[in-house]
Amino acid sequence: MSKEADSLDIDGLLVKRQFPIQSGAIGARRRHGLAIYDRALVFPEITRSVELGEIGSLREAISFYLHSRRGVRNDVVESLNLRGTDKFGNTGRSDKKPWVDMTWKQLNSMGLDGLRDIFFTPRGFKTVESKGAGIQELVKKYDQVTHFDDDPLTTLLLARHFVMVNFVLAGDLSAGYLLKDVNMNDYPNVRWAKRIRDI
Repeated sequence: MSKEADSLDIDGLLVKRQFPIQSGAIGARRRHGLAIYDRALVFPEITRSVELGEIGSLREAISFYLHSRRGVRNDVVESLNLRGTDKFGNTGRSDKKPWVDMTWKQLNSMGLDGLRDIFFTPRGFKTVESKGAGIQELVKKYDQVTHFDDDPLTTLLLARHFVMVNFVLAGDLSAGYLLKDVNMNDYPNVRWAKRIRDI
């Protein structure tokens, strides 16, 4: 086993969002209440590769364009560089070649020290499944793993499953609503940084 590893969400944490809210998680919270944090997760074995497919629809093309135009969060990168850990991206972005190439180009421009790899999400898998599978890989190789994310739903679901992993939840405009009535004492491995720059 090696030293420490950081698993890093990309959109909202390393790269700025167009709108700093978790719209999907907000919708789930409105429909299901606190029950959204209670479901069990099963993480499949994922063979990581680059899918050679192209952008497949107008909707995906718009999403790709908007993602590619996002600026990086220099304050977050500076904080992470001080940690001296092995760093891995862990994202809901597609593993299609255009997305992979754009993401690497975007992150290589930001000065993040030694990003070793990125876990992209293959077609047919949910973001939380892909992120969990990525964390699972890191747990096998490192003495300590910390996952950084700005989505409370993803963070709490993963934290309940990976009790040996530390989680840092970086706050955004929707975090207060999503964590309303959540007893954070039930998640002793989660630290909530209410401002992203304070991670």
